Amino acid sequence: FRHFQLEGGKMADITQVVLPIEIVALIFGHFPTSHDLRRVRRVCKAWNAVASNPCVWSELGVRGPDPMPFADSCIPLAKVSSGIHDNITFQLVVWRDFLFSASYDTTVRGWSKEGECISTFRGHSTFIFGLEVWKDRLVSGGYDGKVVVWDFDGKQLKTFQIPTQVYCCRVWGELLVVSCFDGSLYAWSDTSDDPIVVSQAHTKQIQALVTWNGKLVSGSWDGTIKTWDVGFKCIKTTVNESFYVRSLQPWNGLLYAGCSNNKIYVYTPDMELVQVLEGHTAPLHCLTPWKGMLLSGDWDGSVRAWSDTGKALGSFTCHQEGSAVTSALAWGADLLATCSYDRTVCVWETTEK
Repeated sequence: FRHFQLEGGKMADITQVVLPIEIVALIFGHFPTSHDLRRVRRVCKAWNAVASNPCVWSELGVRGPDPMPFADSCIPLAKVSSGIHDNITFQLVVWRDFLFSASYDTTVRGWSKEGECISTFRGHSTFIFGLEVWKDRLVSGGYDGKVVVWDFDGKQLKTFQIPTQVYCCRVWGELLVVSCFDGSLYAWSDTSDDPIVVSQAHTKQIQALVTWNGKLVSGSWDGTIKTWDVGFKCIKTTVNESFYVRSLQPWNGLLYAGCSNNKIYVYTPDMELVQVLEGHTAPLHCLTPWKGMLLSGDWDGSVRAWSDTGKALGSFTCHQEGSAVTSALAWGADLLATCSYDRTVCVWETTEK
């Protein structure tokens, strides 16, 4: 947010407080009337995307903007099935050939390929950001500071409580690692409940966490990408102070970083910048490889596709207008799963023979 005042006949930017877009959406959902939502849509592209989100409108008990029709694209996809949460759906994983989704509605749900909800896990008190499979168990991490380990029947096997909000969950070798809103990293082994703590790994929230070439790589709102060795020693820091990192994805020997300035930055294993992919009009939320392409989820409800040379291959609108695609991943050899701010979990297949 920015606050302006008149100085010397000109508007001066006197403050700037950056909030996660997810928190902005929650704030907008508490506006007293839908008229306020319509007004803030005019402020900027980012606010328009958030204020167009049907989940925000549903919080006010009114119908939001009409969804944008599915666009023609050179990515030939057809919907196989879909399911829905009661609030924003944020993260997906595949476990034992079923799809699991984490949501702001405080639940984790399991889905069959036919779109049937096979299970609902309840154990968090607020929205869930992180989801991972660790040693054939499901792990969820939430804004309540809980890291919950589940069996397939939804029984809570273990709960770790930490003093900060959890964003990402990632398996690194034998360890479970979570990244947090306060810039810290926590890690647990299967044999100990005492975590390894890396306080101030970053100075702001860590929204991206991946493993790459045996190392752990974290991307943060502080504008840095850091590479960690097995002892949690930072061995490389890549600085991009003018924008923050929202997603990371290793692919074909390179690391792709989706950033808040709507661009994808491509790095070698030595973290040398070799390419910048442009085409998004808002901050992209997720990256995933699928069928020889790199897919990137946009805030406008679409998925864009890129070749391994960085060529833009097209896009496909798979969720409602203004509903960010928060997660996408391959489900088996042929299916693609996506989820979004519109609360839905969708499964797609290619129509190419």
